[in-house]
Amino acid sequence: MTDIATLRPGLLVRARTTVKGNVKYKTLELEQDHITEEGEGRARWETERTTKDPAEQKAASKVRSAARSKIQSACVKAGDFGLMCPVERETQLRKAVAEARKLAQDFNDTATWTYVGVTVMIGRVSSDDVEAVRAINEQVRDMVDAMSEGARNLDADAIRKAANNARTLGKMLEPGASERVAKAIAIARKTARDIKKAGEGAAIEIDNVAIARLEETRVSFLDIEVAAPVEAVEPEGRGVDLGPEEYNAAVVEGVRQLDL
Repeated sequence: MTDIATLRPGLLVRARTTVKGNVKYKTLELEQDHITEEGEGRARWETERTTKDPAEQKAASKVRSAARSKIQSACVKAGDFGLMCPVERETQLRKAVAEARKLAQDFNDTATWTYVGVTVMIGRVSSDDVEAVRAINEQVRDMVDAMSEGARNLDADAIRKAANNARTLGKMLEPGASERVAKAIAIARKTARDIKKAGEGAAIEIDNVAIARLEETRVSFLDIEVAAPVEAVEPEGRGVDLGPEEYNAAVVEGVRQLDL
């Protein structure tokens, strides 16, 4: 079992937007797969793409982007974990999904060759969902690692990118965990500012103190294994049933041994 004081209750959102039709691809094999004299595998193809209505295809791409943007606006990007939505935003999410589907439907009603699809699956995640907490903790550790790596390499852009991702994910964390991430982000951004202020090519020392503090944050998101409770041990051997007279005799014998 893992430490469950990390994740806020929320919704796991899987959104898929597609553009179909209008475009056809034709592939011509120019060179069959073979082994070269150098022992390498090689093959060559030529791909031809034909779009019946380029203007409609461009419009479909814009509708697809707009539909996905509406859904994402109500969610938090949780790295590889996908999209998540805090429970207090559920109404906003449902409205965004409806608006995204309407955008696609309005386009499809007038399009000739192209179809825009919007598919959304929503599942609930509780704060004590062990696997969800593990996944979120791993994402936080990866983002803090990226900030630390950027600090080691004196790469301000990499630090800021990781910090922005961590700030977004922090919205799905419970207050204590969110505060720890916020402190790590503040440390990382200060390091990025110092690097930028020094200028490219300038001699600047790696801030080992900042890296150490980032490492403390990363460690705080390690999964904590909890030992299983110890079960009562069944006594070995059979119990002995004593009658009243036998029981009294045993007690007397025990007292007599204590007096010796």
